[in-house]
Amino acid sequence: LGGALIWNHNQAGLGGRGVAELDVYVSGDTDPLSENWTFVGRYPLDQAPGIPGASAQWIVFPLTDASLVRFDTLQGHNGLESDYVGLSEVRFLPEPALFASVCAGTPAAGAGS
Repeated sequence: LGGALIWNHNQAGLGGRGVAELDVYVSGDTDPLSENWTFVGRYPLDQAPGIPGASAQWIVFPLTDASLVRFDTLQGHNGLESDYVGLSEVRFLPEPALFASVCAGTPAAGAGS
């Protein structure tokens, strides 16, 4: 894996439920009950606009032979601890070289899209 395309929570009027910052961990293990996680980075995500067709954001992490990926949400855009946060969709890309063609015109995470 070399990164991911991420669509933040994009519900009209509830964009604050999107993820503001997350940590990414990977594991080469195949059993999710006995995995060993390696931290690969902390990534800010822009709040989605709450309209159909919102763009994905992309994150690039060190190329790895990961079988499992874990996202740990650090905070949501609304800052409320009593509310849920989430993502709309995630697609993983196998190597950074593919980002140029797949991500053309798609902002990097935290780029102010």
